[in-house]
Amino acid sequence: MKKNLQHSLRGSLSSPGAGMTPLVHTRKSGGNGVIVVIVLVLLVMAAILVYMYNQGKQTPPLPAEPKPTALPTADDESAEQQKSKKTQKEELKTPQKKKEDNAPVVEKELPEQPEEPAPDEDAPEEPAVEEEPIEDQEEDTAEEAEESVEPGMLNDDDPEAVACFEALVQKNLEEENYEGLRDTLRAQLESQNPELFAVNKTKEKAEDDEELPTSPYSTLPSASQFKVKGKLQTRAMATYYCLELLLVTPDAEATDKEFMAFLLLDKHEPATAFFKGLAKKKVSSDIAAEMMTKFRSIYDEDPKKAFRSINSITASANKMFVKKYYPYDKKEIEKHISSILKTRPSNGADKAQQEAINLCNVYRFICGVAPSLKYDKEFGKQAEEAAAACNRAGQISHALGHYTDACNLHSGMDERVKSVPGYVHDPGGPNREARGHRNWLLDPAAAKVAFGQSGQYHAMRVMDTSCTIKQKGPYSYPGRGYFPVRYLHGDGWSYHAGPAAPVGENPKIEMWRLLRAPKKKITKADLSPSRAIPVKEMFCHTNYIVFEPDLDDKNFKRDKNGNLIGVYFIRVSWRGYKDEYVVEFY
Repeated sequence: MKKNLQHSLRGSLSSPGAGMTPLVHTRKSGGNGVIVVIVLVLLVMAAILVYMYNQGKQTPPLPAEPKPTALPTADDESAEQQKSKKTQKEELKTPQKKKEDNAPVVEKELPEQPEEPAPDEDAPEEPAVEEEPIEDQEEDTAEEAEESVEPGMLNDDDPEAVACFEALVQKNLEEENYEGLRDTLRAQLESQNPELFAVNKTKEKAEDDEELPTSPYSTLPSASQFKVKGKLQTRAMATYYCLELLLVTPDAEATDKEFMAFLLLDKHEPATAFFKGLAKKKVSSDIAAEMMTKFRSIYDEDPKKAFRSINSITASANKMFVKKYYPYDKKEIEKHISSILKTRPSNGADKAQQEAINLCNVYRFICGVAPSLKYDKEFGKQAEEAAAACNRAGQISHALGHYTDACNLHSGMDERVKSVPGYVHDPGGPNREARGHRNWLLDPAAAKVAFGQSGQYHAMRVMDTSCTIKQKGPYSYPGRGYFPVRYLHGDGWSYHAGPAAPVGENPKIEMWRLLRAPKKKITKADLSPSRAIPVKEMFCHTNYIVFEPDLDDKNFKRDKNGNLIGVYFIRVSWRGYKDEYVVEFY
């Protein structure tokens, strides 16, 4: 049966009989209608999709106020889209500005901001609106500058000012009128910077300010004071301070005309370079004086190397600060002491006389005073007469006549040399506040001296002013730097400013123990309040101060024999003056 069925199917499919033809005819006659229906359906669906696409692309209307402006064209819409993209990029790059303004960026305000337009934008009207007021301001500023410039004013933009400055310097150098040039430059600087030289007025209120003027010069600039406007003002200020520094130097050759011309007129501007280095290192005035002296000596040796040496000189500020704190090392001190003690008698002095004088010179040397004392025969006679008067009276008194009022007096010693430490110690009620015997022994003006003895009464003839060696700066007991503790007596220290710096208002003595010897300038960071040492008493005199630190304070260190050891920092200040020094006992 299967065979018959298969045969029947093959026959019906393969034979081209009448049953096949109607099927083919039916498909041809009904195919066009089906195609039309499908096309119509597709068109309707496409229309629906286009409508939905357009509806989804339109944004819902915002509840904003209606604008009277016309609808944007296709070009305008493209520009707005570009601006929108630019704004979004800027917001992504600079989020901080949006936070600082604390307000959203409004696109319609962007053209009013002074920002560069997008690369594809053509907006010729915007630059015109922005540039017009700027051009007007520049023209107005230029006109005002032309009206304000006067001959001689330190204006960088005015060629006439530069020419006037150089002519002023040249003229005064030719006439060697350095003081006049200094004063003129100061007047011009003050005319444009009224508060430039008024630094000390404000610093008087800040007693702890590190920038207070130091001895012996009080006119050197601080780092902040050196900053002025413009290259020409900086040059003028450097010239002024070079002159100020050189004019207070006692060396007459310091203002040599050839050196001054190099310093102030050389094309490399050595004066400006020199003082910029000082300001950068915050160099004090006394260190600056040493730097200028070194600079001057290099110029004398080889002028061609002078300018190149400025950087190395100013870079050595730390070494110079240490040198200021420690004038001599220990070996140098002991060598000088030994040499002084070996000095042989001269000018008619005997051995006992010379021994006492030598010891006086040792104290002077370790305190920072020239060991200049020498025996004088006339002084010797007067000292012997004063000692004899005390012996007859059985007491020491400056009211006995016979030159007792011109002598240091001592009793109870069998040798003249033993009286010297007593004058330095200078204890007792009448002597405590003034330490007058020490003051006379250390007097830098003295050159002649003599000792007299009668029994156990001693006289040292003082009050001389014949010394030709000029004292360099202040001195103290104990002296600055390394100090042999074997020459320290009692608890009365003293600081001697000298005649050039009389003790002024509100004097102050401060002390600290340092952990180690300084390697550079000491700053506030090195002065811990926990290492501060109290000063029990202070007595002020015309040119010196006597003070008594608390030697029982925990910050004073001692060796096993009870001798003081350690490093101590002392600051002396009064209105308009400050000095700092280190004492290290050994």
